[in-house]
Amino acid sequence: MNIFEALRVAFAGLLANRLRSSLTMLGILIGVAAVILLVAVGNGASVQINNQIQGLGANVIFVYPANAKGAGGVSQGFGTSQSLTMADVDAINSRQQDQDVVAAIPIAQSGGQITYAVRGTDGLPHVYLVDTGTRKVVQLTNTAAADPVFLSPGYVWYVGLQLCNPGCGYDNLQLTGKTYIDDLQARTEAQSRITAVFDVWPHGS
Repeated sequence: MNIFEALRVAFAGLLANRLRSSLTMLGILIGVAAVILLVAVGNGASVQINNQIQGLGANVIFVYPANAKGAGGVSQGFGTSQSLTMADVDAINSRQQDQDVVAAIPIAQSGGQITYAVRGTDGLPHVYLVDTGTRKVVQLTNTAAADPVFLSPGYVWYVGLQLCNPGCGYDNLQLTGKTYIDDLQARTEAQSRITAVFDVWPHGS
């Protein structure tokens, strides 16, 4: 059988089974198109990632401190430890550790909680707590209070206030003679024996 005879037989078979032949060709086209699409998507993602890396600097290395451990050994999150110091930066910049290092640049970033007193909708000052990481604001006191101070990461101290008399107005407040401590973890308030605070937490080094 020569090549022309083989082609004639092949075309005769295709014409005799037109539906099966059409479905076979459709499957081949779909398969080839799927392979081309996957290759194109992979190449596009690779190019985008390379561009992002080049934008950051292909020869830049970021070094982060370890995770700090809180009460009970609970991790405080990635990079929360204070294990890196300026001495480490100076050591790297001295090129004694690696001659290929061009420069080491320190970057400091932090997050935490801030407490403050502000007038509420009732016209009286109340103590609020804001988390700088989540930007969530929580009101700590329902009664009038002011001068909040962190005694520790989990306790806030503040003084109670009251109107001088029923008719003196919201701009004339006086101390109640009582101070309070709010347990941020348990979300409980208790009267404190501390009458005044002259220092704050944390202490500077």
